[in-house]
Amino acid sequence: MNLFPYQLDGAQFLAGRETALLADDPGLGKTLQAIRACDLARVLKVLVVCPASVVENWRREITKFREGDWIAFVTSYDKAAGADNRRIMADRWDVLIVDEGHYLKSLTAKRTKAIYGANAARGADALTSRAAQVWILTGTPMPNDPGELYTHMRALRPASVTSERTGLPWTYMQFVNAYCVLKHNGFGQQIIGSKNEAKLHAKLDGFMLRRRKADVLKDLPPLRFAELYLEGDAAALETAEAEEIRQALAAEGVDGLRRLSYDGGVAKLRRLTGTVKALPAAAWVKDWLENNPPEKKLVVFAHHKDVIETLYDKLHVHAVRVDGSMKQHERQRSVDRLQNDPLVRVFIGQITAAGIGITLTAASELLFVESSWVPAEMEQAAQRIHRIGQTEPCLVRFATIAGSIDEDIQRAVARKMESIAKVVDGVS
Repeated sequence: MNLFPYQLDGAQFLAGRETALLADDPGLGKTLQAIRACDLARVLKVLVVCPASVVENWRREITKFREGDWIAFVTSYDKAAGADNRRIMADRWDVLIVDEGHYLKSLTAKRTKAIYGANAARGADALTSRAAQVWILTGTPMPNDPGELYTHMRALRPASVTSERTGLPWTYMQFVNAYCVLKHNGFGQQIIGSKNEAKLHAKLDGFMLRRRKADVLKDLPPLRFAELYLEGDAAALETAEAEEIRQALAAEGVDGLRRLSYDGGVAKLRRLTGTVKALPAAAWVKDWLENNPPEKKLVVFAHHKDVIETLYDKLHVHAVRVDGSMKQHERQRSVDRLQNDPLVRVFIGQITAAGIGITLTAASELLFVESSWVPAEMEQAAQRIHRIGQTEPCLVRFATIAGSIDEDIQRAVARKMESIAKVVDGVS
């Protein structure tokens, strides 16, 4: 396989380390680098744990690019913690590759406990205890706040979270107190920002390797962003929930959106916003299809399944879709059809089901009809078109009803993305 120089550097970085975090921008070929690293390390048995939506993609990539004489067992997070757990723990693995490693951000999640063990201590109960080398792949190592780095550092780089005074690893709360800004919300402490970013970034040195597209792929076409204002009833969105969102944004930023979402307090407005945009967005796509050459293709993302169904109902003659209810082979067929079938011009995807691990470079334009309230999920989804193999400049549009609460939300998401960059990329 022909690797870019930075990809070979990444493969060598992984191959030479017992534990490592490869955090390249989405679209820079982390899967390929991990496969090549297995070749370089001369391994025999490889375990890959990844989201269910990309299990088949991993199998295809290994079959296509593997040069060494090694075998691989690819499984999903759910199966690694469930049906396949006994089989995995009964064996020894030269390498464990964990794709989309930000799925392990929660210390108490079942999948985190299965892979990193209780308290991320990497004890005998952890899948990582059965592997000689462990490589984590993710383009978004901390989707929301620095606390989400704790599990990786505790399990795979414990010296970086060990107290010089006591010689014991920090607890999660000790880590959070050191690197997160906290605010009492009336019920308990809530993370609202980050601090000591440079110090935390330095602790990742030698463990995390991260390259940005602008740094390593000078020839990749640029990625541009634009707002798309749709005609809709903005007044219909001015509910009590809209005011609640504005108050949360003013006090907590985008973290307030996540809190409200988890509490279920704004679910009705969020769904209503998508519903209001669905029909005018479908009309806009029809116009786009008529006004562009027949070889041009478009990717459309939304959050709610009923919004996706509305879009698909209006566009199905030209479209395929992927949502969380579909089986893996059905999702892959939709991806393949967009990439290879000239009659398919629109891909409609649910952000959480189709926003990672797939390549949609047959399209160079993307429309978010609805947005995630996690900035990293938005970035990941946008990178489905801005990847290796793309030959056209890429344009990402954000659909919004002019004058609605949507505009406030987008500004908050942008501010959060800047905060994330301070830690992950060392941006001052």
